[in-house]
Amino acid sequence: MPRGSKPGERRGGRTKGTQNKATPEIREYARQLLNGPAYCAKLEELLVSGRLPAPIWALLYQYGYGKPVEYIEHSGQIELPVRVVHEYYTENAKL
Repeated sequence: MPRGSKPGERRGGRTKGTQNKATPEIREYARQLLNGPAYCAKLEELLVSGRLPAPIWALLYQYGYGKPVEYIEHSGQIELPVRVVHEYYTENAKL
């Protein structure tokens, strides 16, 4: 008697797109902390004094005004269709 699921058959587990049960609770807790008066006062103090790290400042700016458009320039000949490949490396990746 064969065991296992047939190709394309799903057995058990969460349905596709269903969040982990802890995710909404953690998200709500984080929002309460971030919207608290003590956190907002400290963040404003760091921002005004210039001691807020640049990546955090950039992230706040993007949340407030949106992410700037990134333009890509290409020189030389291109053949259609154009294939775009995104490659991401971490510090530990073997090149």
